[in-house]
Amino acid sequence: MGVYDVHIVGLRDLLGRFASMRNEGLVAIQLEEAEALASVIEDVYRRHAPRSQKGHAHFADTLHAEAEATDAGFSLELTTDDPELREWLAEGTGIYAGHGRITSHSGGPMGPIFDWAPGGSGPLWFYSIRGMPANPWEATARDEVEPLVEDMGGRIGVRVVAGLSGGA
Repeated sequence: MGVYDVHIVGLRDLLGRFASMRNEGLVAIQLEEAEALASVIEDVYRRHAPRSQKGHAHFADTLHAEAEATDAGFSLELTTDDPELREWLAEGTGIYAGHGRITSHSGGPMGPIFDWAPGGSGPLWFYSIRGMPANPWEATARDEVEPLVEDMGGRIGVRVVAGLSGGA
């Protein structure tokens, strides 16, 4: 879904100069901050995610962000428990995704239209639907998150440098 890699500039050089400090301490500092950032990213994406109609689970509740340490910083990954729905939201469905109208597998009606046929003879039935257009929620969330990731990456770098110099 979304992966953000944060590289702490100069970390490899600092590790060489301050080889006496245990690497686990630096990883702990990074991961503590990275987990806080992952929580913020998850909140932003959940806020922008589309909401379902009443009585259905929200897609936002399927979003999860996780942080993982890397050689030169950390990686943040946003995943979903429902990747198929994420794809439908990103690309649209039916005619909006270039697949034509959506019809039932049996070829029968998909459901009644909430209106009566002319002359009051009963409900009208529909046999196909257009689908739904793509939803730009993910791009909107990404635009909000990217400056936060950059800013937090800089703050984490400052904290690691302070740790290396004995001031953490």
